[in-house]
Amino acid sequence: MKRILLVEDDKEIVDVLQYILEKEYVVDIAFNKQQALMLINKNHDLTILDITLPDGNSLEFSHLINNPIIYLTAKDDEETILQGLTLGEEYIIKPFKKNELLLRIEKVLKRTTTNMFQYKDILIDSNAMKVYVDNKEISFTLLDYKIVELLFIHAGKTISRDSLATLIYNNTSNFVEDNTINVYIKRVRDKLNRDYIKTIKRVGYLVEKE
Repeated sequence: MKRILLVEDDKEIVDVLQYILEKEYVVDIAFNKQQALMLINKNHDLTILDITLPDGNSLEFSHLINNPIIYLTAKDDEETILQGLTLGEEYIIKPFKKNELLLRIEKVLKRTTTNMFQYKDILIDSNAMKVYVDNKEISFTLLDYKIVELLFIHAGKTISRDSLATLIYNNTSNFVEDNTINVYIKRVRDKLNRDYIKTIKRVGYLVEKE
């Protein structure tokens, strides 16, 4: 699931945007410049950024953001618009239309999304189906790789044992016993040599959000 940082000081707008966006995306919220500076570049796929914040102007720190930016702001003067379009991918003037915003988000993500996913010291290359730990490639079978990808790309979401059983069955056509899942998870953990995969008893497995 893609992850969006929303920087917006208006609580009512934040509530509306959360309701709209959280159906499709994981959303982190910053209400001011200070909070935004603490959250930027935490593996977000996109930043939605108001320009005028209570403690500063977001154009002053936009260059620090290493993911695509959509400016969502009431500022409609030509100079600011041009500056925003230079620094970001899109510039939307409030009040905004829900469907237009969702379409622009989708288009920006399609244009800019890479197939590389970073979680702490683990890098997943979805194109090559490879996993690196501390920049060293770890040898995985195709199924092991798919388990790693499922767990880490959905960090913050518990992956049920049923989902893992289905994944294993679809790739092996073998009946999946309860212990089979444990064996695969143990093998993946051993190869990663990290404690990032948490067991949620009787439910499944979770890689916690960073």
